[in-house]
Amino acid sequence: MIVGDTLLHKKFAVVGVPHIVWLDEQLEIKYIAHGTSLNTANIRKFLKGEKLNSKAPKEMIVKTSLFDREYESEMQSFSYLARYISDFRFSGGEWGSARSFTARGMTAIDLIRSAFAGEGTVDWRRPWKTVLKIKNLDLYRKPDNIENPEDWLYNHSFVYQLVVPEGRELEKYEIMKRDLANHFPLKFYIDTIKMETMVLRKVGKADRLKSKGGNPINTFRKRNESAKGGLFEDKRRVLKNQPFNYFLNGIRPLIEYDLEKPFINDVAYTAHVDVDFDGLTFDFFTLEGLNEELMRYGLQLTTEIRPVEVLVIKDLD
Repeated sequence: MIVGDTLLHKKFAVVGVPHIVWLDEQLEIKYIAHGTSLNTANIRKFLKGEKLNSKAPKEMIVKTSLFDREYESEMQSFSYLARYISDFRFSGGEWGSARSFTARGMTAIDLIRSAFAGEGTVDWRRPWKTVLKIKNLDLYRKPDNIENPEDWLYNHSFVYQLVVPEGRELEKYEIMKRDLANHFPLKFYIDTIKMETMVLRKVGKADRLKSKGGNPINTFRKRNESAKGGLFEDKRRVLKNQPFNYFLNGIRPLIEYDLEKPFINDVAYTAHVDVDFDGLTFDFFTLEGLNEELMRYGLQLTTEIRPVEVLVIKDLD
């Protein structure tokens, strides 16, 4: 393992880590690849002298378009969709502007979610926000404990690039949906279905949330995994003189990501709030622990069946 050496760093065209250099028994460089290349299946193939998907060593070249003979065999559709290409980078031109959408290493499901998300605020990546009615999910979602994730990445993820003319920026994501529908044997649409939902309700008439004023404080969040147990960890998570929406933003991820259920707020509250939770409620979350904290402020989470908007992705009939 080589760290901090500028000469070798340049020699091996390091653009990120992990960065893997494969050497044969004569110490000749055979491949320079990304971290996904280092797995059990590739090691076996390499020892047998079989070819890997990883790229042979060459100088990193930044391309600004896949309309190039080098990538002609990878083209999947005109505007344009190509199989995953590890050394391709988007640079210059309209990439990153309001007229473009670019993606690298995304699956078909990821691309569809992005097309529906558009410039909006809905996160379709939440498990319950996307309903998958697909017989062979291994074609679209990387299986758990797969022996060679690099092979799967090259065969089932894509580079996608779209640029629209000036004045058609608002059509960008609809064009993207048509592109994806033309290529993948999938049907996708927004639907509303009833499902188990966590609903925040007020209990009793007393207002135990109202702020007493003072300098605003906001430490009301889950501690990053790497910081758990650290000496600097806050034992209390506090909101002082902050909008009620900050309180909702603090507990929503616990429901939507930890419990993987929709969250609906049925508490109409407009005043600033003071809230003080034990840090363990966030960092070692349980629904029972959260409800104990909520009850101190006249609130409760209940389970109800509610209609929820979802993205449906299914096989073509």
